[in-house]
Amino acid sequence: MEIRRSCPHSYILLSVIFSLFTLRDLEKKDRCGAGNQTFPRFLSAAYAQEPPSCNFKDQINGMILSIPSSKISLTALLDGNTTLPEIKARDWLVNDSRQWCSESFVKKKHDFQNRYNLALFYYTLNGDKWTECSAHVGTRCTSTRYLDGADECLWFGNTCDEDKNLVKISLSANNLEGTLPHLLSEFPFLASINLDSNSLRGSIPPSLASLKNLNRLDLDNNKLNGTIPAEIFDLSKLEILDIDKNFLTGTISSKISKLTLLSYISIKFNKFTGTIPQAIMSLTKLKIFLLEGNKFSGNISDRLCDLFEHGELKHLHADCVEPLKKQCVCCTRCFPHT
Repeated sequence: MEIRRSCPHSYILLSVIFSLFTLRDLEKKDRCGAGNQTFPRFLSAAYAQEPPSCNFKDQINGMILSIPSSKISLTALLDGNTTLPEIKARDWLVNDSRQWCSESFVKKKHDFQNRYNLALFYYTLNGDKWTECSAHVGTRCTSTRYLDGADECLWFGNTCDEDKNLVKISLSANNLEGTLPHLLSEFPFLASINLDSNSLRGSIPPSLASLKNLNRLDLDNNKLNGTIPAEIFDLSKLEILDIDKNFLTGTISSKISKLTLLSYISIKFNKFTGTIPQAIMSLTKLKIFLLEGNKFSGNISDRLCDLFEHGELKHLHADCVEPLKKQCVCCTRCFPHT
């Protein structure tokens, strides 16, 4: 019987994978004199740097590697691409003295993960070019800069609750660039997202539906495309949906009726088509509905007008300039069709 020899290429690949899996076990002595304490190594320039002179706990080893959002592809690791946001965030965290020197912080993995994720958010959206409070001292800032050694809850645009959960992020008109990241879903207590008037691209992540406390989603005046994910209509606490002045397409789903707390909807100046769903009539708390500058067809139902009398509707804007006034008999402001 002929015995086949193992393919050399397969052996090499297995060796590389084994090396990557044992990465978290690599150790480097600290300068605090505690010979059995270690800190994690990373595939980046941070390898060459010693941690600050301080005492830190063994729990710090491998914590970054355990964060889901820190995972990058095998190809990226082998290429040694130090420009990846994940690598930049790791490098920054390794050299962030607050992490290594605060024993109370090291004990709280939740805080550690939040800090990494916010650093990743910064690098993913080209933070070094932000107009206000970027990590560069030369930029304007009247608050605490991002990536400052202080508590991340104090960084510009961030608001946390008493348990240090991020509940609000507000970075409007701050030159954020890039694809709207799924990373936002890593902050489960977020109640308000305001990223309007930036240069965000791509589609609205369906993963935002996991933010069960979200009451405000403000993404207007960006470069977003695609449709409104059906999952967004599961955000039962949503009160403000502001996604106007983008390149969004598709129709408005009848599932919008599930957002019973909505008081403000602005979808104007997009590329939506179809008709206005009858389901809108069930939104009795709706006060402002702005839908001009789209490609909607058909009339706006008189039942929607009933919300002025039997609901809380105060402002209704649509494409209904004469001679098409009949399309919306109760609009408070009419615009020409685009």
